[in-house]
Amino acid sequence: EYGAKTMSCTSKLGIRHNGTNQEILDRFLVRELIEGWPVYRDAHEWENYRALFFDDAKVFTTWGGETPIDKFIEISKEGIKKGDFIMHRANGHSVSVKGNRAVGKMKVTICQRNKVHDVYCESECDCRFVTFCEKRDGNWGIIIMQPIYEKSRIFPVDPSDTLTLDKEKLKSYPDAYKYLAYMQEGLGHPIDVDLPTLYGKRVEDFYQAMEKWLEGGPLDWTEKKK
Repeated sequence: EYGAKTMSCTSKLGIRHNGTNQEILDRFLVRELIEGWPVYRDAHEWENYRALFFDDAKVFTTWGGETPIDKFIEISKEGIKKGDFIMHRANGHSVSVKGNRAVGKMKVTICQRNKVHDVYCESECDCRFVTFCEKRDGNWGIIIMQPIYEKSRIFPVDPSDTLTLDKEKLKSYPDAYKYLAYMQEGLGHPIDVDLPTLYGKRVEDFYQAMEKWLEGGPLDWTEKKK
């Protein structure tokens, strides 16, 4: 088999490198799921997108908070009809597998282009899309997708335009995604201001929930949030 099990990178967060052929295949299958997010959602291929998730899956976003997958798709479609223009640039991946459970982490830049104070702007937010997956009846599927937000920025699409933001309003959002939130709230979306970012208790709690779940425990991330 490719990669001896004794040479695999194993921790409380599962096997991340090498391992048995089955472990390598499982990581690849999970990677297919997490890469499907930007590929299918950005192209509005909703049937393909929905197939990535189990029926009880939930998605966390700045503009929707905790949302069941079917409701998330419904809200996404309505937003697109109203002019929301969101794309995703996917970068590096890491997948940890432990039995029939896995967590995938994908570096993503959320790119949203809409008007802010009558100026066409691009807002970008660097994140890690953390995806909890399970193997049920032999098939992998997503049950939770929660980004960890790292940093954001906003700028006019036309460099000759001038953009002036409300500094006090900016202070009401977490620093890691404040420019993305500013644009989204201006479009009428309620903003969840309690999502995990690069530092602090929220992301520490998230990693603890991740570790506990991979060890076989319940997924209590939503309970901790409440």
